[in-house]
Amino acid sequence: MKITLGALAALSLLALAGCGGSEPESEYRWEEETVYEEREPGPAPRDRYEDRGRDDDGGHYGRRPRDRGPQGAIYAPKRGVFCDESVRACYTAKGGHPGVTEQQFGEDAGRRLERRIDEEGTRGSRGIFRPAEGVLCDRLSEVCFDREGASLRETRGEFGHEAAEELARRVDEPRRGPGRRGGVIYSPRKGVSCDEQVAACYVEDAAHLGHTKQQFGAEAARELERRMKGGRERRDGIYRPGGGAICDRLAEVCYAREGASAKLTRNEFGREAAARMAARLE
Repeated sequence: MKITLGALAALSLLALAGCGGSEPESEYRWEEETVYEEREPGPAPRDRYEDRGRDDDGGHYGRRPRDRGPQGAIYAPKRGVFCDESVRACYTAKGGHPGVTEQQFGEDAGRRLERRIDEEGTRGSRGIFRPAEGVLCDRLSEVCFDREGASLRETRGEFGHEAAEELARRVDEPRRGPGRRGGVIYSPRKGVSCDEQVAACYVEDAAHLGHTKQQFGAEAARELERRMKGGRERRDGIYRPGGGAICDRLAEVCYAREGASAKLTRNEFGREAAARMAARLE
């Protein structure tokens, strides 16, 4: 008896249909969930800003700058203490140091480092550990330190050649200090605007030292206080043009109650400044 290819295909489809049923489908879903639970943790949160969501009033605030990858200097604010701008954390030979981190990078950075230490310990994917006497490593930044500072040798031994090459690129990078060139303008909470580029925060028609310290550290707050005294006459001064607004000459940005204002910025600093401001809004 001759059987055509079309008949064979039809018989195959009938056989597959006969094997159907709800029980195998349920088993497949269970296996898929099991594999999902056993997967390795995903990428670590962004270096500076982890908390997103809505505030108590229901508005969508707390939006933070995009992840830009490792960047920033590694420096020593004092002997035996090392800080990494890429993850906004400071360390001593004993481990991460929330106190110095808060001083250098702000209260939020200090609290995040505390949470990392408490939640990750030495074994977590973002943990800080000591692989040998006098050596400290951070899994989040993939950098190791010895008594002299960031160590290419120890970093290569713990995290591989790519991590060591990335560290080598950053070793001679000059410290940015407060502020980040090209940084975004964002709102950590309702009614507050912060500018990464000049490491300053503003509320309505005033620069705000408290929010600046919380977001960028004590050094940034001191620098902002100095600039607030300059007014319109200084090249980096902060002044009020009137109408419930405030303008920053260093950033060339003006703010109204709703946040950074393209109209006010254009009036005070020109069209190009307004365009640069718009490109930095988060």
